[in-house]
Amino acid sequence: AVLVQRKMQNRKGEAKTVMDMAEIYQSIGQPEQALKLNEEALILSSELGSQDNEATIIMRMAEIYLPLDQSQQALRLYLDALSLYRALGKQDLEATLITKIALIYLDENLPDRALQLCEEALPALQKTSYYEGEVTILMTMGMAYEKLAQPLRALELYKPILSIIDQTGTLKHTDFK
Repeated sequence: AVLVQRKMQNRKGEAKTVMDMAEIYQSIGQPEQALKLNEEALILSSELGSQDNEATIIMRMAEIYLPLDQSQQALRLYLDALSLYRALGKQDLEATLITKIALIYLDENLPDRALQLCEEALPALQKTSYYEGEVTILMTMGMAYEKLAQPLRALELYKPILSIIDQTGTLKHTDFK
């Protein structure tokens, strides 16, 4: 498929195909091949000026490094993707990445850094109608306060979550991987 896209000089199609192939290699447990293809897709997307695809690819690469116990590499990539998503105004993906970054900080016993990141993002999220992101950030902050041995502060954050759920109905998806 990649060769067909190249022959047709369809760079956008080529980038998409390479991204899809990388995702398949990741899903079948071949991280080295997935990383190689993601790097190729990243170059193509960069040449095409597609920051959205760049951010997606960088985030996918981070997802490959996490199970390989390379959390610092994943963290660096998540921060790069976060910067791109912020520039693009993609608040839903920004919230997802902030949670993923904060969870790495929590795993590394850096709850203060997790809190700082979440506290910076929360006001902007509260101005949107992206309630799932707000709930995710509040829950992550609660987990950080629990790590800091401040269960009452964590409880204060969990209460608004119930209120949001009551006001908005059932949340479709909240990701805490």
